[in-house]
Amino acid sequence: MNEKAISLTVFFISVFLFYQIKIILRFRKLRKINSNLNESGFVLGAYFPIGDCCNCLGCLLTPCGIISEDSDEVYEVLQEKRAQRQSDKYEQRNKEKRRIEQEKYIVEIEQERRGRKEKVEKLRANGYTVAEKDRIKVIETVSISTETNLSWTSTATKIPIEKVIIIIEDEPDFEIKDEKIINKIKMPEEEKTKTFESICPNCANPFEVGLEFCLNCGQKL
Repeated sequence: MNEKAISLTVFFISVFLFYQIKIILRFRKLRKINSNLNESGFVLGAYFPIGDCCNCLGCLLTPCGIISEDSDEVYEVLQEKRAQRQSDKYEQRNKEKRRIEQEKYIVEIEQERRGRKEKVEKLRANGYTVAEKDRIKVIETVSISTETNLSWTSTATKIPIEKVIIIIEDEPDFEIKDEKIINKIKMPEEEKTKTFESICPNCANPFEVGLEFCLNCGQKL
């Protein structure tokens, strides 16, 4: 035999073996999913898949009695399992992506806070004094609402965020909490009372300002 004939023979043998492997895998999948399919049905379903309607040929084999009427819809089962696997993979991938992004965001915020704190301490150590026009500008900006974003305040007033922090820390009517400037004057009443609370001299139980007796021990306040 010449080289061309040998190459052609090897090619056809390779294709045949590849197809046999696919048939064996399909046959095993059929056995696992549809217990009602008999031997003839398994063989036919494995050897003759038609397009998307693969793995069972139920539409042809049921009328012949090869597949019983109450058999599983193999194609639908496969599709559902495939869709579920894809959905699980997608959800897991998104969950992992969100977790990584959240961890990265937390690290970045923490680094930013540490950097700002160091700059504020450096400004104070160098005897920085707040310019009255800057103080007025910041207070007027944050007095409008109950909560104002710290970075937004710096951008709106065109004053470095470190200086905004110093201004707010020196103002008794405002405080900084979770990257936001809290306007104590505009806070809801229940939050105000919780902010300004005292401790009972008898039992050390915290109480809201305005009470005559401790709710824990009855001590007159």
